[in-house]
Amino acid sequence: MAIAPKRNLVFVKKDITLDGNHMQAGSIHELDSKYTQDTETFSEVRLPMLQNVQSEAAAAVAKYKRTIEKTREDKRFDDAESMRAAALEDARKELDEKVQELRKKFDEESEIERLKLIKESTAAVNPSQEEREKVSELIGITQTALMFESDPQRVLVRLESQISALSEKEASFMMTQLASLATSVEDKSSLAGVYDALKRKNVTLEKLHESQDILHQYVKYNSSFVEYDQMLAVEKYRKGVRV
Repeated sequence: MAIAPKRNLVFVKKDITLDGNHMQAGSIHELDSKYTQDTETFSEVRLPMLQNVQSEAAAAVAKYKRTIEKTREDKRFDDAESMRAAALEDARKELDEKVQELRKKFDEESEIERLKLIKESTAAVNPSQEEREKVSELIGITQTALMFESDPQRVLVRLESQISALSEKEASFMMTQLASLATSVEDKSSLAGVYDALKRKNVTLEKLHESQDILHQYVKYNSSFVEYDQMLAVEKYRKGVRV
């Protein structure tokens, strides 16, 4: 028997059409692991605590369905349908309580992860006073040059090369000050090269921002438990007849 290819949950970083399916940047999909090697387009979703909660919910639903099937076929209840009904009701109550417990756990774990990423992002853009002064001086020199030199693009290209010598924290701080530099140029798009140079230096911060986007999307689309919700939908469609 052929072994099914391993599948991974991935975050899509840019729009792509794969095997005829369009995937939008910022969305999450389950794909064959071979595609996750394209790190320019995909990032693997790694939220073990939240994913474990999802797995627990799926296991609880699977256990419930096995219990229901076994109870319905149990001949010991053939002459005691009220006991069968009670057993079915107890199984459902156990499932609903478990799912409620897991929903609470999911919310708690997602909040812990969110606060952790905020803390790490804050630390990444918290330079020393010396680093702040260095960046402020560089911006001031650039603003002065933009005022008096005839070729502003040449000034900005020079700034791009100077950015390569900055530390990651210095580049992160300069990113927050870019708006002040924008007041010195007529064509704001001319700052695109400077912005890209800062992004290349801000590896940690960019990765943290991506992690925040992944968490947001995962929570948005996975706070419900698919197997449980599908079961409820089927029950509703069947007008209350349980699966």
